[in-house]
Amino acid sequence: MDEMDVFLDQNQGLRSRFPNEIIFEDYTNEELFTIFKRNVASRNLVIADDLDSLAQLIIRHHSAKENFGNARGVRNLVDKLCEHRNVRIAAMIRSGNRYTKEDLQMIVEEDLQKLL
Repeated sequence: MDEMDVFLDQNQGLRSRFPNEIIFEDYTNEELFTIFKRNVASRNLVIADDLDSLAQLIIRHHSAKENFGNARGVRNLVDKLCEHRNVRIAAMIRSGNRYTKEDLQMIVEEDLQKLL
């Protein structure tokens, strides 16, 4: 029994107030990866193609968890990815290293690894 059934069964008349049930299938890992890449791109960020397999591994890892929120879960992963990137960029700036626009837009392996 899923959480919604438990909720609806808490009150005898509650289920009758929701006579229609719409079932949304979860996205596949491939679809979640596409959502991930689009979400990253919408933030004007870039993940090198050679890191696609690592990103797919991360999505498989997180989507296997019981409380993973599907597309919302992917959005949360991208939010965390951006946080890790921001910390890395801030450290670069504090240390006085020079950086380019590409450095600011690039997601590197170090950023992705922190999602595992």
